[in-house]
Amino acid sequence: MEVTGIEGNYRMTCERVLQMLRSNKESLLAVLEAFVYDPLINWRLTEGARDVSVTSKRAPPESQQKDGQTDTKAEVSLKRIRHKLSGRDFQPNVEYSVPEQVSRLIDQATLPENLCQCYIGWCPFW
Repeated sequence: MEVTGIEGNYRMTCERVLQMLRSNKESLLAVLEAFVYDPLINWRLTEGARDVSVTSKRAPPESQQKDGQTDTKAEVSLKRIRHKLSGRDFQPNVEYSVPEQVSRLIDQATLPENLCQCYIGWCPFW
């Protein structure tokens, strides 16, 4: 990081990258859709990953029905990526602008609750 922390080049770079991803959303999704239909990709989740996705409420549980069919894990993942690329990853009915979405992402990334789960050596009691 630089002297300004996250408010300088880091934030500007994040905003530019997100803007570029949004402007090329269709191309990116076309590449990712190939993985959805690839028979060699195994979409089984481990129990730990399944628990995280259910408790975070980002992906619907496997048992949830949609028009009589269950969504596959690949389709659910692709739907989540679509929401992220359109700025609706925090609230599905609210579309955030690029600066707003970057601010929300940085806020989440700097929360001590999230950081302590990522770093095994984090010892707040010392």
